[in-house]
Amino acid sequence: MNKLLLCAILIASLNLFSQDTLTFMQYNLLNYGNYTDYCTSINNNIEEKDQYISTIVQYLQPDVFTVNEVAGSEAIHQHLLDQAVNAGGSDKYKMANFIHVASPYLVNLLFYDHHKLTLHSHVIAQSLIRDVDVYKLYYNSNDLESGDTAFVVCVVAHLKAGNNSADADKRNTMAQNTMTFLENYGDDENYLLSGDFNVYTSSEEAYQIFTQYSNSSLRFSDPIDKPGAWNNNSAFASYHTQSTHSTSSGCPSTGGMDDRFDFILMSNNLKFGVKHLTYVPSSYHAVGQDGLHFNKDITASPTNTSVPPDVLTALYGNSDHLPVTLKLTVDKT
Repeated sequence: MNKLLLCAILIASLNLFSQDTLTFMQYNLLNYGNYTDYCTSINNNIEEKDQYISTIVQYLQPDVFTVNEVAGSEAIHQHLLDQAVNAGGSDKYKMANFIHVASPYLVNLLFYDHHKLTLHSHVIAQSLIRDVDVYKLYYNSNDLESGDTAFVVCVVAHLKAGNNSADADKRNTMAQNTMTFLENYGDDENYLLSGDFNVYTSSEEAYQIFTQYSNSSLRFSDPIDKPGAWNNNSAFASYHTQSTHSTSSGCPSTGGMDDRFDFILMSNNLKFGVKHLTYVPSSYHAVGQDGLHFNKDITASPTNTSVPPDVLTALYGNSDHLPVTLKLTVDKT
């Protein structure tokens, strides 16, 4: 009996050891490398942003890092990889290949820890206003030679901004186009849908298209399950992701923390752990959000202790959005 018990403990320990955890981060970088008449080299300096982003990446150590609002120049993309994401000469992260159909004025990018993951493919789901990118990655498991590993598909979107009906209609169309594409791409994938959705309530049609889609196999879930009228609503103070600033030098949006624009939604396969990857309960966070800064900037009183001081400074200095993160466990090593 003692030998059987010992064997059971050993097997359980081996199973625990065989699990890895992957951290995913989504972040709107606010006109990275894209100078305008309001976001300039003075108030949105790329070298300063490099330092801020490096601080945030070093703190969070994401395995997959998806971003919005980067200039379309491939030289800028390489600069972001070398000077911010892989700052200090690291080679931890690789960048997915860049493709575009829509105008590359502001684009999405994906970075990944190539020691853990490999990029399988990158395609465009839709191109109204901006491209929605679809990246498929696989986990570098010990069973790769036999073709047995875990795949994850990261769908990255930056929906139309604005709070009028015409803007909402464009968001709806972008969302519907994306889901129509996924119908053909496959409804049995491990999907993460991330980005700056620019939605104001969970009842907005674009959000409903993602979460209540007619094909239930393709419906996305909010990991924290917090539907409602998010805009300027103190009941959602712990979940707002914009704006880190109450006043502005001209580039960041103002008004303080009062909108939930940034999301990572997940498919049922990830929610229920159907295909080697499982969402880690309570791992979803808006980084730097302590719930105490409704309609304030994140550096205002009371002191925000949710992250170290240098990270808080970086979050404030880099963007008017907060990054959001979640974790997935992998049962393939």
